[in-house]
Amino acid sequence: MTTLLSAIQEIVRDEMRGVRLAELGVVETTYAHAAASDNDNYTCDVRLKGSDVLLTRVPIATGHIGTAAVPNKGDLVLLAFDQGDVNQPIVIGRLYTDTERPPVNRNDEIIFRLPLQKDDTRTVMAAIRNISGREIIIELPSKITVQIIDDAVKVTAGQTSIALEQPGGADGVATIQSGRSTISVKQNSDITVNAGGNITISTGTGDVTIEGKNVTIKSMMDTTIDAGMQATVKGGITATLQGSAQAAVKGAMVSVNGITSFSPA
Repeated sequence: MTTLLSAIQEIVRDEMRGVRLAELGVVETTYAHAAASDNDNYTCDVRLKGSDVLLTRVPIATGHIGTAAVPNKGDLVLLAFDQGDVNQPIVIGRLYTDTERPPVNRNDEIIFRLPLQKDDTRTVMAAIRNISGREIIIELPSKITVQIIDDAVKVTAGQTSIALEQPGGADGVATIQSGRSTISVKQNSDITVNAGGNITISTGTGDVTIEGKNVTIKSMMDTTIDAGMQATVKGGITATLQGSAQAAVKGAMVSVNGITSFSPA
């Protein structure tokens, strides 16, 4: 009986040695579904760590159907085996190593950084976090950033930015800033334009209309109004032409209509 029991135990141990539960492996080749015409179906070749065993066309598990993130060559992956069969492997996860360290991260934060080991000028970085406030941010090379926080959205490209703010349900504000030039639009309120240089309003074929309760045109030095054909200045009740030092009216022919009064200043 003892001999029979020992034989059974040895058979069980031998069978158990052939059962694979989970092992580490290193990716050697990937077969992403890169084109509609290919037959690849999201698999990779994996060599078991510390072994010469190469598993080919290993399916890669995904957290959600409709998403894809194929591992890179050299990535350390965790494999599980369907019913313990080494011929039925599945990549179920990936692991960081001492040489492939994770991007800087904190609690309550999800980070994406691709490619992982490139410097900041050659990567795409995205983060979803809720640390000091809710925030989604995407950073691209060339100093391009998209940031979404509570009550605001901001897009930045170098020294140019567009900000949309809706603080606490109050009236919103849209601000465009490029260096020293800004345009600010307040919901149901003021629009302010400040230029670091010149401001040009031009239309090649259409009309330009400036209309308001009161319209003021003021310059620190010279003001010039030049019409290619006809210029008309009209006041519904009164019209005043005044120069603190000198005022001149000049034309090939000058007509003055109505009751005229001339007096010294």
